[in-house]
Amino acid sequence: MTIPPDASVSATTYLVPQLSSRREIIRLPALELRNDTHQVIKVDYAIADLWQLQQYQPAFKEERNLLHELIQLFNQLTNTREYGIIDFRDGVILLKKATTPNPQATAAWLAFRQQLEKK
Repeated sequence: MTIPPDASVSATTYLVPQLSSRREIIRLPALELRNDTHQVIKVDYAIADLWQLQQYQPAFKEERNLLHELIQLFNQLTNTREYGIIDFRDGVILLKKATTPNPQATAAWLAFRQQLEKK
């Protein structure tokens, strides 16, 4: 998964360290930030390590709640086509603002989401 180095991004806690050198980064579920010119913008990309949240959800209520919140958020963002799923593998989802979704990534996400909802 590649995010351009100058792109704004929102990420889950476990991915923030790998992206922390960016000027425009915020923690999911937030999608808006104030940039250097003091404008409130929606981030270009959203990335979430859902596998990590899935592993910790039985023991930690915060992870369970965040996982549920992110599933709802991603459903909303993709249903309104505000963001498109461009990659999904190993439980990590990558969405890009105002883009056509990748059909294989979307199918993989839907299968993963269905598996989560069965539990």
